[in-house]
Amino acid sequence: QEDRPGPVIPRATIRLHTYIAHQLFFGRKEGEGRQYRDQCFASFAANLTALWTCAQADDPYADARLIQIEEQIDVLRDKVTHLLQSLDNLLGSLEDSGIRVETHHSVRPVDVPIAFRTVHASVAVQILGSVDRVIQKALMARHFGLVTAQDWQRVLEQSVAPMRHLFKLAQFRAGGATRDDFAANNARARAALEKLGQLPADVLQGLRRPQLGPRPGRGSSLLFTGSAESGDSMGAAYNSIVAQSLKAMNTTPSVTPIECSEPDDNEMEAAPADLPSDKSGTNRKRSVGGARE
Repeated sequence: QEDRPGPVIPRATIRLHTYIAHQLFFGRKEGEGRQYRDQCFASFAANLTALWTCAQADDPYADARLIQIEEQIDVLRDKVTHLLQSLDNLLGSLEDSGIRVETHHSVRPVDVPIAFRTVHASVAVQILGSVDRVIQKALMARHFGLVTAQDWQRVLEQSVAPMRHLFKLAQFRAGGATRDDFAANNARARAALEKLGQLPADVLQGLRRPQLGPRPGRGSSLLFTGSAESGDSMGAAYNSIVAQSLKAMNTTPSVTPIECSEPDDNEMEAAPADLPSDKSGTNRKRSVGGARE
């Protein structure tokens, strides 16, 4: 038999410069007022693997959740792009004073290896890297007095808070039924409907699917034929995700903070997921995030 090439396994690293990005990747540890490690990219990628397993099994509830994740990714990407443009324009105004802006990097960044199975995790980690750049630029603007404390909080509200909201969307309860089950209206379909509620008709019928989601596999309904098999499959998927990249979780690396101070955990937790409109700050020269979303 001829030797065949093995599977192509993408491997990469992400360089984190800010403590906030480090928290977004690894999560904040248990501490005062927090009894558990909060949602982060590590848990998001792990949950996504289990979610993809269900989507491959043609679970319509998994497809519906992946569609929500894609919608949040689009919203988050727009917010981050707008923030980067606003901060670049703001820092560009320093040239009028003869100041040439250089990138505000950490003196000792952390390179984290990344390896995961789902496309959505790949997209999310790219956005996380962009959020890291937003925080770097905002810290530089803060260092030069170009933004106020209110502007800084607005930056967090439009980048970090929606990023955490994206991570939470990957928390998913498997329906345990496929579209074939719903077509047959069998016991598995009725149980899933009672547990998780109604689905949009186009999603249930398979007319609308996640653009980046997996294709249902043949014979995938076997995933839901027994509770023991289902549990083993979900557990294996969860345990295998980012196993290589999250070895660092056992020895959580530290990021040397760059010069300007960053908010503590209490300040971070105060950031709401949705940014309220601030008409008084939209036309101020020094406002970073006050423009339209």
